[in-house]
Amino acid sequence: MARDAPSFAQVFVDRVFQSVERLQQFPLSGRVVPEIAQEHIREIIFGSYRIVYLVSDDQVNILSVFHSSRQLKL
Repeated sequence: MARDAPSFAQVFVDRVFQSVERLQQFPLSGRVVPEIAQEHIREIIFGSYRIVYLVSDDQVNILSVFHSSRQLKL
C-alpha cells in the first residue's frame, strides 16, 4: 500500500490510530477474537480490517492489523 499510494497509506494509518484511541479509556470495548476465545485478546473492526490487541493489566498492545478476508494466523 505504501509503495503504490503513500498518501492513502498515511491516511489509513491515521484512521487506524484514531479508531484505537478509545482503548485508552475503554480497553475492553472491542469484542473477544472468536478464533481465540480468550478474554484478554480482543479486536476492533475498522472497515474491512481487524485490529487485534492484547489487554494486560493497565496496558493495551496492538498485535495485528489485517484485512478481514485473510485468516488470523495463530
